[in-house]
Amino acid sequence: MARDSAREKPGWGWGFAYDPWIGDAFNQGPIDDINLWSMWEAIRRPTLVLRGAHSDLLPREVAKEMTRRGPKAMLVEFPGVGHAPALLNEDQVSPVREFLLS
Repeated sequence: MARDSAREKPGWGWGFAYDPWIGDAFNQGPIDDINLWSMWEAIRRPTLVLRGAHSDLLPREVAKEMTRRGPKAMLVEFPGVGHAPALLNEDQVSPVREFLLS
C-alpha cells in the first residue's frame, strides 16, 4: 500500500500520490440534497460496481439498487474492506479482470 500511495517529489522528498484532502468535503456532514439517479440511468454500457462491505459512503441498499437501475451493474462486494477496495491483491483484481475480459 505504501509503494502505491507515495511518490518521490523531485526536489523535496516523498509525498502522497493522491490528494490527501479528498475527504474534506465529507467533514461538513452528509450530502442529502443530491440525486444522481438520472445520470446513473443514462449509462448504457456494462458496468461493474466495487464496494467494500464496510463502506460508510456507499450503503449496501444503494449498491443493490444500482444493480436494478440504469446499466444494471454487476456488484462485487469485498468483506473486511472500507469504502474503496485498494485493488492491490489478486482477490480484488480478479473480478475486475474477469469483468473487463467478458
